[in-house]
Amino acid sequence: MVKKSFPKDFIFGTALASYQVEGGIYNNDWTHWENKEDSVCAEPCNEACKHYEYYKEDIDLLVELGIKAFRFSIEWSRVEPEEGVFNQVEIDHYVDKAKLLLEKNITPIVTFHHFTTPEWLMNDGLWASEKSTIAFVKYVDKMMQNLPKEVTLYNTINEPGIFSMFGYLSKMKFPPGVQNEKTFIKASNNIIAAHKQSMKKIKEHNPNAKVGMTHALHEWDDNDTSVQKEYIKYHMEDKFLYASDEDDFIALQTYSIRRTSPNLSIHKYVLTAVFSIFHRFTGICLSLGVILLSVWIILIALGPSFYSKFQTLSSLIFFKIFLFLWTLTIFYHLYNGIRYLFWSYGKMMDLSTVYKSGYIVIILSILSTMLVWISI
Repeated sequence: MVKKSFPKDFIFGTALASYQVEGGIYNNDWTHWENKEDSVCAEPCNEACKHYEYYKEDIDLLVELGIKAFRFSIEWSRVEPEEGVFNQVEIDHYVDKAKLLLEKNITPIVTFHHFTTPEWLMNDGLWASEKSTIAFVKYVDKMMQNLPKEVTLYNTINEPGIFSMFGYLSKMKFPPGVQNEKTFIKASNNIIAAHKQSMKKIKEHNPNAKVGMTHALHEWDDNDTSVQKEYIKYHMEDKFLYASDEDDFIALQTYSIRRTSPNLSIHKYVLTAVFSIFHRFTGICLSLGVILLSVWIILIALGPSFYSKFQTLSSLIFFKIFLFLWTLTIFYHLYNGIRYLFWSYGKMMDLSTVYKSGYIVIILSILSTMLVWISI
């Protein structure tokens, strides 16, 4: 049996997020998100496990476990409870925490943003506003004026793709719960700008600092070539990874694998083929329906004798079957239109890009169906 072991210089570490463990934080966006009446959260953090009070005891536990690196986040809303007003007592708390880690021979890794943003930025749209970028850089600058120079590892923003997509392209996951593509892209750009600007600010104060972002990247199924997969992958992962082009390190967190089960592959391809054929068939029906509507209008325009021939045609059984399939086709395409319009992820579009021509055809089809049924 082959014996495997970690290199002697391998560093085992652990990490936490301030809001998730400290307790007593009631002035950030997550506090409002968790405590509202229709909250999607099972329970609020509220007092959490009181790490804020017991951080010294927790660090002693790290020593006992042999942990050599500890990534912790600074709670921005503690440090700057009001816009432009910094709380020196809270700043000193995090400074003392970093110094204690250094004394215990544990490498501190400081994160400046781990999902939570002060409540005083909520009225401005949080990260959808450039104000958040400006305020974040000022907050980082203030902390760097106080943190010891011996702290050299910094993470500006934790998992930017997660909190931007879940917060600005979904109503049911993260605050502010805004489902709007333009707002999401604006927020993403502001987050990237905040990272790059704060990285420069960190290095101004500490030239020895190593700075990066932590990225949450999935393992993706390479056989999945759908637009939806490419859209999510780019907007939740790739564009933020590209924004780390000047970082000193790439911090990576992978929690899940997005892969199609091999046991379902045959069924998947069969169903795909069936729906593909049906989709093409319904397209033909729609085209024929538009032609039929045009013919019907022309016959009416030509006079009663021509219109009576159309009524004879409408009594044929094959015509009634075709009309039934045509009606089915209309509902199928209406369903597709609504599905794409309100899809949480995938290719988010507005009315200017969602099947414009398709909607015109659908409207014509509905109109012609009503007229034909009346005629019959």
